[in-house]
Amino acid sequence: LPASSNSLSAWFWDACMPEVAPQGVQRLRLRLHDISEHKVLKCGVRRLRDLIVPEGSELPPLPVRPDGSSKLLQRSFFQRLLSNQADLQTTLSCDVSAAQPDIRHLSLEHLLPLRDRTLDFNTNSKTHEAHEGFMLKLEKHLFEQIVERQLTATEAKAPARPSEHLPQLGRRAVLALGAAAI
Repeated sequence: LPASSNSLSAWFWDACMPEVAPQGVQRLRLRLHDISEHKVLKCGVRRLRDLIVPEGSELPPLPVRPDGSSKLLQRSFFQRLLSNQADLQTTLSCDVSAAQPDIRHLSLEHLLPLRDRTLDFNTNSKTHEAHEGFMLKLEKHLFEQIVERQLTATEAKAPARPSEHLPQLGRRAVLALGAAAI
């Protein structure tokens, strides 16, 4: 996938929103066999992270209010996760639950590394219910922000879509990016 924004834009429109793609966007068709959706999703998240937050680059500061105070109630929790001082997998459920409402304030640049580091974390156990809720909310906001950023970047005049469809569309975009990267 070329790194230019025009190529990324064309890829997004063709893979995710072909019904409203701008004129001149070529239609791509990919078919994968003998590979799990999770592996394709993992490749897509990692490719997107490499495009938006290259390895070794500095993350933007965590969000603050106009008066300088933190928007995050659990700021230190996210600082530890983002700086690799803590792993979500080993964090106590009460801390994970307390941090869940703050996810909505994080930017795409913060959400991508968090999701990338937890791609192999299986939260299907009863002991990880808080972690599972955290991961579901993180993915929802991650996928929404992917779509919102692309629509804003291209100044698209796409038909109004209810916000409940944005996470599905973002997931589809990440899967398409993963398929292209494989």
